[in-house]
Amino acid sequence: MGSAGDNKTISIEKTPSGMDVYEVLNSNQIICPNHYQGKLFENQLANLKNQVESSSLYRKYRLKELLNKMIPSVMLALQLFYVIKKG
Repeated sequence: MGSAGDNKTISIEKTPSGMDVYEVLNSNQIICPNHYQGKLFENQLANLKNQVESSSLYRKYRLKELLNKMIPSVMLALQLFYVIKKG
């Protein structure tokens, strides 16, 4: 869930027994792998087991790697677009 007015993005994490909100501070990215990252669920046994037994952690780190490679290219494209548009 995102808010341009607040300049925030959060992930709402829900289980049958509870709910938490995960927010990344000082970042313009939020990565949502297939495991809980919020304080309420991050250390629960089922969540830790899922991280170990699935590819969730791998996907999280791979996505970070791809985003870090992509951001300079996207920024260059945006700068070129601005220069061309400004004309």
